[in-house]
Amino acid sequence: KSVVRESDNKKIEFKRNGNIISFETEENETYYTVEFFNSEIENINIKEGDKILRPEDPYKKDFTFLGWFVDYECIVEYDFETVVSDNINLYAKWQYNYEYKRNNKEIIITKYVGNESKVNFPSTINDYKVVEISEYVIEHKENVTSIVIPDSVKRISASAFSDCNNISNISVDERNSTYDSRNNCNGIIITETNELLIGCKNTIIPNTVTTIKDSAFKECNKITEIT
Repeated sequence: KSVVRESDNKKIEFKRNGNIISFETEENETYYTVEFFNSEIENINIKEGDKILRPEDPYKKDFTFLGWFVDYECIVEYDFETVVSDNINLYAKWQYNYEYKRNNKEIIITKYVGNESKVNFPSTINDYKVVEISEYVIEHKENVTSIVIPDSVKRISASAFSDCNNISNISVDERNSTYDSRNNCNGIIITETNELLIGCKNTIIPNTVTTIKDSAFKECNKITEIT
């Protein structure tokens, strides 16, 4: 824990990670330390009576930042209009971007609840392989523009992405043996049968595709042309 103490000789000393750090200040001013937990935000020192300037939201892969809280359980959100009068611990609250269920040692993703425009599905969750993306995983999300499918996925519902009109880029990891996005087609093709499973408004159908699934362009309301 950081400790700040007042000094008559205009020098403030505080301890961080076992090291004593000092800086000059006005006589009789008191400074406190604000520590940010669960993130890479640097701790700061702030004068008594001032307010904390809210830092830029931190980033954590596959998580959505939900705010700063004063308790470890992240129940009480911090009010940045509060005047500082003591050392403060602030805890970042995170929400995992994917809802899922586990079937033996396999993961099935059931819902994307994040806010990022590029959805890069994970290949593993808690060391278990993600093998399936079920129906309506991404639904009614106008902000989603890009989707990336990892090599681990072996099953994708034809209705996995519903009413997402702004999707313009779809790609499959080239190591995936079940699906592909050959020729950068912006679609998902079943490799073994050469069937187009899912497309988007920018899909270019390769000559090697022999069949287009009935629901491949379902609810893609912004399509004006298919090549």
